[in-house]
Amino acid sequence: CTTKPFCERYSRLFSISNNKDMSVADMKLCREVESGWNWCWRRQLFQWEQSQLSLLMMDLTCVQMNDTNDDSWKWSADPSGLYSVKSDYYIIVNASIFAEIPLHKFICCRLVPSKVSCFSWRVMLDRIPTKVNLAKRNLLLCGAKSQYKWAVIWLAKIWSIWLARNEAVFTNKFTFPNDLVELIKLRSWKWLKAKDLDFYYPFSYWAKEPVVDTQFRLGGKQTTR
Repeated sequence: CTTKPFCERYSRLFSISNNKDMSVADMKLCREVESGWNWCWRRQLFQWEQSQLSLLMMDLTCVQMNDTNDDSWKWSADPSGLYSVKSDYYIIVNASIFAEIPLHKFICCRLVPSKVSCFSWRVMLDRIPTKVNLAKRNLLLCGAKSQYKWAVIWLAKIWSIWLARNEAVFTNKFTFPNDLVELIKLRSWKWLKAKDLDFYYPFSYWAKEPVVDTQFRLGGKQTTR
């Protein structure tokens, strides 16, 4: 059966129906021999519309109706019909950008605060309140124009840049690139020190040469404001 509402899947039939507002109970005709449906059209159906109606009738056979129980929701992504976070997560990571670029494998990292993982997830979905996204909602701004250890540095980078961006936009407080790099070093070191029992680097060494097992360096080319 389809996952779309019948009114969308068979939009032509729905548009010429005279009983759009009828309930399922009113639409269904219960007979002793077999049940039917109370179709009512504005005009006689064309041949291709008859074919659409036949397909609709086939889809309706997938629907199990019970006259004694109230209507209820069914989660089609799970055989039990019950919603679960696991099945929802499976749908998300196997759709859109995650099907080709499995970045979700690195987002859920136990070595960083949960709010940072949540933030990075929203970054992937373009759900953070950037100026562009706020403008889409008519919210205009005024004023100033190892196991995944390497992921900690990347998450510390985007989190620190995001915080610095918010301070620049909302409070006119600007962070110089060199200061931002030092904040990233300190933040990533604190996260690893607090969450990873095998992390033994002293901050003096980490600040000088922030390297993880993969020789992934925090430094790199810096830009000037």
